[in-house]
Amino acid sequence: MTHGCRRSTGLLILTAFLGVCAAGAAPAEEAPEDAISAPPKTWHEGRNWTHDPVWKDEEIYLEADLDQDGEEEVVIGYVGFYKPPRKESEGPRMFELPKKEIPIIEHRVFYKIFDKDAGGHWECVRTLTGLERPGKVHIVKLPESDTPGLLIISGGGEKYKDISLYRWQEGGYRLLDNHGTSQTLSVHAEPALRIQEGDAVFVWDPEKKRLTKDQKNPD
Repeated sequence: MTHGCRRSTGLLILTAFLGVCAAGAAPAEEAPEDAISAPPKTWHEGRNWTHDPVWKDEEIYLEADLDQDGEEEVVIGYVGFYKPPRKESEGPRMFELPKKEIPIIEHRVFYKIFDKDAGGHWECVRTLTGLERPGKVHIVKLPESDTPGLLIISGGGEKYKDISLYRWQEGGYRLLDNHGTSQTLSVHAEPALRIQEGDAVFVWDPEKKRLTKDQKNPD
């Protein structure tokens, strides 16, 4: 047998072997397009924030038609942490022990809004942030508005809460109002937004375009 024949036979055997392996291999699994969950890393303010699974039970998943286009968007809320790199310590000095730097770990709540693109694939269209702890997300009715409001409440410290109200308008999600409180808090989304903070009640004022104290329920 010539060298050319031996090379041809070897190629045929290798091709057949690869074909058998390919036929027997399991197809690669692809994540379903509607599987939306917290990413392992979130880039924000020049930092990479790592998803913190400790808060898994308090993460938020919500579906609602926020832009009134007939299809629901998805809102997820989760906690990320940032651990700064350790500073390089100087070498030991005579009669002096080197100080150990303990980096302060920061936490931040992220809220991502997902919408489907023209091809039917989910994409993140807006990332919002809160304080250190996840709280609540409410879809609320705003007087004289065709689109609903997105009310986000997140916690920081022992009692402090951050209240932010967003709405889809002018092709994006706009911040309508924001304030903080240490009072006990309850939210009534229907038939119109009412926020009870201690003894005060806040409602949406369409003329002033912000949350104001309800004159029917003064302090």
